[in-house]
Amino acid sequence: MEERHEIIEFPDNSPVKIFLHRLGNVNRHWHNSLEILFLLSGTLHAIVDDQSYQLKEEDLLLINSNSIHSLYSEGCELAAFQINCSYFNCDPRLPELSFDCVSANSNPQKTACLDRLKHLLANLLKINEEQANPLLTLSVLARLLHELELHFPAPSPSGHADRKKNLQKLSSMTDYIQKHYKDALTLTRLAEHEHFSVSYLSRFFKEQMGMNFSDYYNCIRLDYAVNELITTSLPIASVAANNGFHDVRTFVSLFKKQYHMLPSDYRSRRGASPVPDASMPEINYLAITNSNSLKKLAKYLKPIPELVEPAAPEPSRRVDLGILSQNKIKGTLRHTVRRLCCIGSTRDLLAANVQLLLKHIQKETPFQYIRFHGLFSNDTMIYDESSAGTPLFSFTILDQLVDFLLDIGLKPVLQLSFTPDALASDPQKCAFYMHYNTSRPKDYGKWCLLVEALLRHLMERYTRKEVLSWPVFLWNEPDTSTAMFGFETYAQFFDLYRSTYETIRGVLWLLVADRLYL
Repeated sequence: MEERHEIIEFPDNSPVKIFLHRLGNVNRHWHNSLEILFLLSGTLHAIVDDQSYQLKEEDLLLINSNSIHSLYSEGCELAAFQINCSYFNCDPRLPELSFDCVSANSNPQKTACLDRLKHLLANLLKINEEQANPLLTLSVLARLLHELELHFPAPSPSGHADRKKNLQKLSSMTDYIQKHYKDALTLTRLAEHEHFSVSYLSRFFKEQMGMNFSDYYNCIRLDYAVNELITTSLPIASVAANNGFHDVRTFVSLFKKQYHMLPSDYRSRRGASPVPDASMPEINYLAITNSNSLKKLAKYLKPIPELVEPAAPEPSRRVDLGILSQNKIKGTLRHTVRRLCCIGSTRDLLAANVQLLLKHIQKETPFQYIRFHGLFSNDTMIYDESSAGTPLFSFTILDQLVDFLLDIGLKPVLQLSFTPDALASDPQKCAFYMHYNTSRPKDYGKWCLLVEALLRHLMERYTRKEVLSWPVFLWNEPDTSTAMFGFETYAQFFDLYRSTYETIRGVLWLLVADRLYL
């Protein structure tokens, strides 16, 4: 079976790439990075350098750099950590080292060592998600590599010498391609540089990389072109020329074959900005099919004595209760923690089992308010537009939902989220499994009409006094990355906030004026 070389692009100034995904079958391939897999759910059959492994939940498997491996599963979820060992110039041996680390059927004496590795991986994931200081990432990675070298060393696999020689040849070739990808390279030019015949080089490249020279070269050029496409406003022809495509038609054809759309469509869907706003932090929210699966790794975040310095003991404090009793000081215990409960979304609130649960909660430990996502989502079908673009409103489902909440003694917190599909500026910008649209409205005027119509309807149905006791706010975390809740700039969110605030204030003033007039 043919092995393919995987091209791994690491984040800027970081030697680790982390991703979570649901896995099916992955054919035989190899890459230059070290890879550690942590199984979150399901089972996984892995073949690494002709060694077979069967993994279950919470098992860990290390795949050495340049090891040929394949993965087979019916839909497991896993966390993958790819590490560029060449990044650590302080120890030039690292790229050459091999490790034997797999938790399945491991020696019980290795349990503590494996738990330390899982602790470090959990911390890497947490640091990556929180976008913490990059030095924290490097410190955890350094400790991880130290643990591997200390407790999981392994001799180089058989045939390593020959493979190392071939990899040195490949490294020279790929380095040359990276440096000259803009120069319309040909296989003949590369063969002359490497002092090989064209036929030998063509055969060698295909055997070692799993793809021919032309396909690999096009992948490199397209990777650079995509980055320039979404970070600049340059014309498509200029992007093509800047990245080694002297014929724009060739670039468009290859791009469409790779990404299944035209470059212009790709740019518009990704929301390219001519001048990226450096003030907007890039928060990486990792996507996973089932968030509960992350608990399998998160539980290893608890401190491990060998890794964490013992905390200084808390100073003792004495409280003289006698003074309080003598003065007969009394007070009311305020259960502030029971003022607000949260539920996922309107879709959850409409489910019968969730409503039964809320009824039970309100009977045993009642709350005052409830907060949820998706008030303007397709689940409630509040907003739509006619063929002429005229806003259409329907509050039937919302009324049923609010009636239920008020009936069990809960007041809704009106989180105005998210953008209705018919009003979205980018129909493809969605978050969560429910695909809630988080792009800004394409028409702020229509958005304001929606907010006004909502408030007027609620006040007519539930009285002005009742609705005024419900908190109202826009959706949370506008400062996250554009891939999640945020917009391209803070200014765009502030404009939406200002328009929404002025609309709500206008509705309230009109109601006051109506009462005064009457």
